[in-house]
Amino acid sequence: MLQEPGGRAPAPEPLRVVQAFVNTVDFENGIEELTDPGALEETLVRLDVLAPDIRLGAADLERALRVREALRKLLLGNNGVEVERATLDTLEEATRRGRLVLRFDDDGRTALLPDAPGLDGALGRVVGVGIGLVMQVLVLVVQNDAEPRNIGVATSTATFFRSVGGSFGVAIFGTIFASRLADELARLPQSVTSRLGSGVHLSPEQANQLPPVVHDDFLHAFAHSLHGVFLFGMVLAIVPFILSWFLREVPLRTTLERGAELTSEEAVAAATPDERVLAAS
Repeated sequence: MLQEPGGRAPAPEPLRVVQAFVNTVDFENGIEELTDPGALEETLVRLDVLAPDIRLGAADLERALRVREALRKLLLGNNGVEVERATLDTLEEATRRGRLVLRFDDDGRTALLPDAPGLDGALGRVVGVGIGLVMQVLVLVVQNDAEPRNIGVATSTATFFRSVGGSFGVAIFGTIFASRLADELARLPQSVTSRLGSGVHLSPEQANQLPPVVHDDFLHAFAHSLHGVFLFGMVLAIVPFILSWFLREVPLRTTLERGAELTSEEAVAAATPDERVLAAS
């Protein structure tokens, strides 16, 4: 099993499943763990997402590698890298084939788990870990505060604005990163910058092929530029943190019937004229 890049500590469960699956390849050192269907079986069994008696073939290996690379590209999207539509299509196919459903444990916590067997279920569980930890909490909050007849509209509206916010975030922070990287590269000798251009569109494979001196200078500039992006992000995060204290607390509903949880005053106010007379008498 490959070590975590940079000697980082393993992620906590269940994120560890996603981390271990994505890191089955080390591009920097040219190491690939999933070299054949048997290696894929061993890895998925070790991650406890595949039954030991399941046997996989070459087509399964190819599909698993596509999902792995789609997850990698999606994670890189958090650093300003553009996520292609084909990447999202691959992950959508994995969730569809895995037949993800929302499950509740005894403590009321939720998780997206697959209903499909075999590789479809294994890949669905890996993809569902990331989705289940973030999206379901947000969706639950929105749906809890909406009337039952408006839940569909509320959910789609939240998804829409989350997508819009993500697009603006990538654009803003990508611009900050690109401008800072350009400033950092401008300080390097002309012999170095002539090989790098703007540096923004340089892939990890292209960066690894740079001469050692140029490679070190580029990584140094890249790290300093990315550091500034996180500082700007921390400053902006203060605004929603402060605003969150002004949000009205809405307890979770325990029934689908909205009227069943109304106070006596609210129930009378919402009643028909005849019902109000009866309530007053």
